[in-house]
Amino acid sequence: FPGDRLDAAMEVIAARVSASRPQLGLITLLGTLTRHDGPVVFRARFTGMFGRRPTGGASGAHAGTTGAAPA
Repeated sequence: FPGDRLDAAMEVIAARVSASRPQLGLITLLGTLTRHDGPVVFRARFTGMFGRRPTGGASGAHAGTTGAAPA
């Protein structure tokens, strides 16, 4: 309703390196909106694709290409 205060929270529930594009990571998030007086009014689970940070090595390789979680 107009005037309600909502608090937002995001939780990372999974993270992995993309098998087909190792320069990218896939993150699964759980987002929750809670009204100021307590009840959850919205919850969504979604997956986002993000660029990964390169390592400091001269080869330009990306960290964790062995299947570790994205940096």
